[in-house]
Amino acid sequence: MRAEKPEDLPPVLPADQFRDEPVVARAYAIAARIPAIVAQQPCYCGCDVSHRHTSLLDCFATTHGSACTICIKEVMLVDQMTRERAPASTIRSAISQGAWQAVELDGH
Repeated sequence: MRAEKPEDLPPVLPADQFRDEPVVARAYAIAARIPAIVAQQPCYCGCDVSHRHTSLLDCFATTHGSACTICIKEVMLVDQMTRERAPASTIRSAISQGAWQAVELDGH
């Protein structure tokens, strides 16, 4: 997972690129709002092997996140836990334990 400074992180694709898919657009908007936290999180969809991603942020720096329910659920969990002021390490543990599986997505 990434530990770079925010300015060294890959840019997230614009959320408005996905305006026809509100849940996807929301996921991209979240990743763009808190990239340093998203960059500290793993992704469990297998993109580390298939796409050589090193963190959840990489999913949203490409279109991969737009087609992957796992990535979307994970970033929604990151957002929820960040709003609850959970540290990145606690969020990482929750993702590793599968807490993202309980995230409900409206319309996706």
